[in-house]
Amino acid sequence: MKRFVVITICLLSIISCRESKTGKRAFLYDEIKSTKKTITLDQIGKTLKFIPLETTQEAQVGLISCISQTKERIYIVSANPDNVFVFSKNGKFLKKISNCGRGPGEFFSVRQLFIEEDKNLLVLFDLFKIMLFDLDGNHIKDISHIPCFNNGILLQNNNVLLSKQAVQGIEKLRLAEISQEGDTLATNKNNFFFNSENPVFFPVYKSFIKYGKDVIYQQQFQDTIFTYNPQTHELDYRYSFDFDRKVSIEEVFSDVGNKTKGLVVIYNYLEDGNFIYLDIYIDTARHEMYIISKQDDSCYKADFRYTEGLNLIFYPKWVSGDAFIDFVDISNMNYTKNNQDSTRTAFARFLASKGCKNTESLDEFSNPVIVIAE
Repeated sequence: MKRFVVITICLLSIISCRESKTGKRAFLYDEIKSTKKTITLDQIGKTLKFIPLETTQEAQVGLISCISQTKERIYIVSANPDNVFVFSKNGKFLKKISNCGRGPGEFFSVRQLFIEEDKNLLVLFDLFKIMLFDLDGNHIKDISHIPCFNNGILLQNNNVLLSKQAVQGIEKLRLAEISQEGDTLATNKNNFFFNSENPVFFPVYKSFIKYGKDVIYQQQFQDTIFTYNPQTHELDYRYSFDFDRKVSIEEVFSDVGNKTKGLVVIYNYLEDGNFIYLDIYIDTARHEMYIISKQDDSCYKADFRYTEGLNLIFYPKWVSGDAFIDFVDISNMNYTKNNQDSTRTAFARFLASKGCKNTESLDEFSNPVIVIAE
């Protein structure tokens, strides 16, 4: 992907922003990471809410690939096997949408969901089709689409925008807009190509976020953030980030086993009215989170720890309205120098201090704890 030549310092910039040739903002990673300032959730006006999910024989959440919410419910896409779990806002299990198959209302491999609460609409994105349900899980219709476009979002015009993850390096398209009748209305060509004899699937939480009326798009591990224009069906430049890599992303994907050392990419991107949130993935092993002010482009290292002495950090993965969502996997908590149970026990005490109930029963078989910042 093209990098934008740095030419002038933005008048409002404190450390991180430059203007590209287009006059748009481009951020330099070397300057972002050099910041000495930190910021907490309290300082950005967010308060954490912890929701331990009820664990029952029917409600056993597996690998989470997507979480969203309404005013009253939490919806979770879980893999292995693929299910959609519905919980109340206090964590009580309500129902499971579990329709494995290829028939109407059945899914093969769901990885994403999108909710339009005002329309009582739940949209599930499968490898081979889109499924529309009401928020109670009643099937409405299926929409066939181009195979392997399994990440999407519903546009204001009720069309569906789909993205395709680069796996083989030869994908011709990265976006497709389709109608609810299944007609392909527009496509956007892929420009991320690489040669790989051993295709590797990198986990990606999402490609789209919705902020106000804007549909924001980031292609897998790419450095430019776009806004999708439903009138022109084009991607409008929003921001870019310059990592000044010694090895290109294309080279890394061509030889994943040997060239990930020193790799720095945007793993997750969110924004709200005041800040840009960057989850940076380094050496495929560790994360760093930075916050950029939209007002003056000043940068901060995120200090989103739950509490002192507990090595657990809030990494916002999904956005729902003004809320950010993460989860804590109770069954796979970080080990301490002593043992895993001590971490789980300490976390249970912390949850109890926040008013959560029945935390003494948390064990390796417990469902995750949903964490919402709003």
